[in-house]
Amino acid sequence: MPPYERQAEPSKGNFLSWDAGEAKDLVVLSEKGTKTETHWIEGKAHECSGPGCMYCESSVRKTLRWSVLTECEGEELPWEMRRAN
Repeated sequence: MPPYERQAEPSKGNFLSWDAGEAKDLVVLSEKGTKTETHWIEGKAHECSGPGCMYCESSVRKTLRWSVLTECEGEELPWEMRRAN
C-alpha cells in the first residue's frame, strides 16, 4: 500500500482534522466501520453501484473509503480513511 499523501490544501468540513504534532483524544463509537466506493467526476462524488457500474465500465477510477463515528472534544464526528484504486 503506498504511503498516505496529504492534500496540498486540506478540505474543510464536518470531519476530524489536526495539524502535525497536535494531540487529540478521541473515542471510537462505531462497533464496525463502513466501507464505500466512490467515483469522482468533475469534482462530484458518485457512489459505485458495483457489478455493471457505468463508471467502472468507463474506467473511471474509484476511491475506497472507510469511516467510523468518533467522539472528539465533546463532538461526534466521522473519522474517514481512504485509498485510491
